Amino acid sequence: MNHDSTMTTAIAPLAYPPERLAVGSSLSLTGILALLLVAGWLATRWLRRRGLGGANNRLQVVERLGLGSRRELLLVRIDQQQFVLGVTEQRIETITSCMASEFGAIGAVTPCEGASR
Repeated sequence: MNHDSTMTTAIAPLAYPPERLAVGSSLSLTGILALLLVAGWLATRWLRRRGLGGANNRLQVVERLGLGSRRELLLVRIDQQQFVLGVTEQRIETITSCMASEFGAIGAVTPCEGASR
């Protein structure tokens, strides 16, 4: 047997060159960042539809009652004032309005000031 004083160790080549690994990692991180941005945008949009997010929370549709074909009643709150609106395709009419504190508890029948009886 021939014993050399210097031993050479063979290093196996990488499966992918370092440049390709860097590009793949960059694309993965970019994809994850894009997904996070889209998820944040969708969450913000969903919260705003429900009146829970955004800078302008002064206007809220508190309740909606369908009355048939393209007609509905809306209970709308703007700051501390509430309005009952009749809505059709052609017009929106204020039926009554009152302060939110005058409206009473949910389920209680407390007519607003100026409501027709």
